Amino acid sequence: MRRIREALQRRFEEIGDETGQQALARVEDPPVGPEHVKALTQAVDASAALDPSFADALKQLLEEAKATGINVEHVAQSIVGDHNIQIQGTENSQINIHK
Repeated sequence: MRRIREALQRRFEEIGDETGQQALARVEDPPVGPEHVKALTQAVDASAALDPSFADALKQLLEEAKATGINVEHVAQSIVGDHNIQIQGTENSQINIHK
């Protein structure tokens, strides 16, 4: 998932897409609601529509993530407060917990 995030961040910076950059930053800063995910989805879709090579590279990263067992269809977790741990859809995934 890190590689996908980095690819999106790089792409949005390269084309000067401030809306995409803000949408990506927002979904990385909990709490995240459906409207935040929708904004990022729209930014990714718009960028992929303009550049088929970017769309292909993103599809490849998603396929690689799927091959490792990551559920790329929906990955979202919210943690509020101290010492809360939530784990789901992590089969064959590396998990790091920092306190």
